[in-house]
Amino acid sequence: MGSQLTPHERACSLSLSDLFLDAGLQDWQLQAVAEELAELPLQLEEIEAFLWKEVFPVLIWNLVAHVGQWGGFTEEEVCDPIDA
Repeated sequence: MGSQLTPHERACSLSLSDLFLDAGLQDWQLQAVAEELAELPLQLEEIEAFLWKEVFPVLIWNLVAHVGQWGGFTEEEVCDPIDA
């Protein structure tokens, strides 16, 4: 089965995944996420919908886990469950 996500949606998902790391993000890290998202040809409404409907359900576990991922997620960890 091929990917259902477009390359832009995959990039969006990976950028948004940083918001779910079990670490306090610095302002420069949040700025980097914003800049990555701004470079994508997606509307703000599309990005927001993707955050809540696709990325949040996949990665919320990391924020509630006793010891979660703090270094970063791989593209497969983020996108494969969304594509499923």
